[in-house]
Amino acid sequence: MYKRLAENEELINHAIDLFRTDTIEKIKILEEIDISKQEPEILINLFHSLKGQAANLSFERLMKSAEIFERNADEGKIDEIEKDLKDFMVTLKEKLEIINKNLQ
Repeated sequence: MYKRLAENEELINHAIDLFRTDTIEKIKILEEIDISKQEPEILINLFHSLKGQAANLSFERLMKSAEIFERNADEGKIDEIEKDLKDFMVTLKEKLEIINKNLQ
């Protein structure tokens, strides 16, 4: 992450804060919506955003998972999203917990 963000402390702190804020919002959305009733474009944007945030912090596994969800949304594979969403949410919450612990 440090290399990716040019070892710029201000940029790193901003990326961490943005990940934290965005992830909290996205978790809430994912917990409240019915995936099967969402427009694909909404899901594509949601997972694309998570993919970018994960990439910024070098969370490779999370980034790749979000990329798969984004592609599945684009291809209309809502059943695949629903099948794997629980595990994705666990990973997302774990990364958020890591960030929160490091900010204390």
